[in-house]
Amino acid sequence: MKHLLDLNDLMEEEIGQVFQTERLMITFLVELGRRTDYVPLNEWIEKYTSLCDLHALKLEEIFLDLFIQLEVNKSHVLEDIIREYTSKLTRTPDEFIQEEEAILALFRVIHYKIAVYSTIGIHMNALKFLEQAMHLECLLNEEKRMEEELRLLTEEHNVFIDNWYSI
Repeated sequence: MKHLLDLNDLMEEEIGQVFQTERLMITFLVELGRRTDYVPLNEWIEKYTSLCDLHALKLEEIFLDLFIQLEVNKSHVLEDIIREYTSKLTRTPDEFIQEEEAILALFRVIHYKIAVYSTIGIHMNALKFLEQAMHLECLLNEEKRMEEELRLLTEEHNVFIDNWYSI
């Protein structure tokens, strides 16, 4: 791990973390899509996969704009979330509980990304990288929009589960 000398180094490290999150997220989303039969969740997953891919491309542009070299971190927050999600899947054969676990894992990642995009945006503004901060603000708003869509989907899913279990 690189020694941080200033706010710029911290910002670069954070951009690398969120870039790595976006790339790992695509693989995770594809796997989640295979494991669920809940059509609205699959549609949301497809939409979010495309968005993660676009975010990764936008972050690559920011790397180029700021002449940042991407360093891949060996330990990553998303890997911990995926590991926890996978271990919970083995504890129940109930597909509804598994889908609920997938939704919870998605919320954890989105909230992580919202926090990171907010923090990087603050650092970019402080360092006067205003154009790049504006791009990150757009990515942040898209994450918030997807979080809201997932929240609404979860409410519908919970109604469906309540109805299913009351039969």
